[in-house]
Amino acid sequence: MKFSELTTSSNCHHLYQRYLKIVSNPKKTDEIDSKQICKEIVAYYNEDYHHVLAVLSLDEINFLKRINNKANYQDLDIINSLINKCLLIKDKQDHNYLIIPDDLKDIVTLALNHVDVNKTKQLDQINQLLIGLLALHGAIKQSTWIGLYHRYDDSLSTLDLLNHIHDNRYLRWHYFIYDKQEELIYGYEPYAVYLDKIVANRINIEPMEFTYSREEIDLIARYGMNIKHPCINCLFQELKKIDSYLIQEMLKDFIIQACQTNSHTKEVINLIYQLQFDTDIDLTYLIEPIKEAMYYIHSASFYGLSLNDYYSLLHQNSSFTKQESMLFYRLYLSLLEYTNQKFQISPISIYNLEEIDQVDLNHIRILLFENPEIIDQYIQDNPIHLNQSQLDIIKEFKKGFIDEFLIIENTDDYTIISNKSDVYAVYGIVNHLKEIYPNQSLPQVVNLALLPFKNKIVFDGILASQDNLPITSQITKFDFDDIIFQLKPQIIN
Repeated sequence: MKFSELTTSSNCHHLYQRYLKIVSNPKKTDEIDSKQICKEIVAYYNEDYHHVLAVLSLDEINFLKRINNKANYQDLDIINSLINKCLLIKDKQDHNYLIIPDDLKDIVTLALNHVDVNKTKQLDQINQLLIGLLALHGAIKQSTWIGLYHRYDDSLSTLDLLNHIHDNRYLRWHYFIYDKQEELIYGYEPYAVYLDKIVANRINIEPMEFTYSREEIDLIARYGMNIKHPCINCLFQELKKIDSYLIQEMLKDFIIQACQTNSHTKEVINLIYQLQFDTDIDLTYLIEPIKEAMYYIHSASFYGLSLNDYYSLLHQNSSFTKQESMLFYRLYLSLLEYTNQKFQISPISIYNLEEIDQVDLNHIRILLFENPEIIDQYIQDNPIHLNQSQLDIIKEFKKGFIDEFLIIENTDDYTIISNKSDVYAVYGIVNHLKEIYPNQSLPQVVNLALLPFKNKIVFDGILASQDNLPITSQITKFDFDDIIFQLKPQIIN
């Protein structure tokens, strides 16, 4: 069966994307139809056996050497890759089997007989490191990609590496140009559908150094996750127990997607229940391994760190320095004073906290958070002549809000609190909430103002005197991944 006989549709976007990655000089979409695409792909491969070898890894080469149209194959990653490269098609008589297209069989056979194994291994090593680094980040600037590569391998010059990225046809299947307005930003092809969400998630995430070994990066490039980690390996082995390879791959891909986009574990668990309902296959045994593994799978939303690693690094700096504390109160009190002057609530300055009436102070705080446009006016007026980085901190305060929170638990680094909709990890600027409300006094409900500061959630340190409020409908039961560590913009009704 010939590859050129497969397509009858006059227009096929997916086929055109494959065509772009295969041939040297592709035509524009309006200049070619699917029939012509197939003919040009076949012609390009048949022009030179090096064109075939250029798109293959050693694993794919070995797979093609073993292929037998009487055998059933299970390595779906390699199969899908070779199908995308138009070097494998399903047997017309039996779709469970795979064959090399008749119009490519001779050139593929010739290519397989001329493999330079050592050269291919060397190229594979370069590609695995580049692919792994790209998978960790999802989207990465060209200079950052090259800089990270040189941390692990400095044998190639920057120019040689740039040429490799541009020219290597196997690598080309793993990336696309995500943005090129200022500096080239490469996107990881398997994340293409949800890469915008990853990038959006990173707006308020501070990049932190990761310390993956070369072996771990290679495993991420090959399997999509570091299967040497005990929890991830346990999940990987449990997935293998599923009889259906399609369900195996579907679940693995969805777990990877959930981790990359920092989605809730519940989304994966819901998929398990749906698949179990649709297929009548027991999959509930996967729930606990998934919950454990997802904390340790890398996330492009956290610049390659796992959820566990990111928050561990974040908590290492759980206390603010004296300078940071002074900066916060300089900015926050200035904003409260500006609000007081706008609404003329108190004749006493906010800076005189010991003298101002606490009812007035609380009223001013409420007015600030109920009227976030005040922050825009403050930034425009800039009454105390702040620099841009300080104004950026003020702008972030628009994410803040006041509510009645249930104080649930104190940890060494932060306090877990909840309102009716969410659970938060809250840090203290000078004093932690645990110093005011120790664990033995919990649970308690208090009125708090939450604000973002230095990639954490803080309370403003102002606790208006009040009787102990009753627990109403605040959340009391939660999982770790329910906890919010960074505030998002408030939705104004």
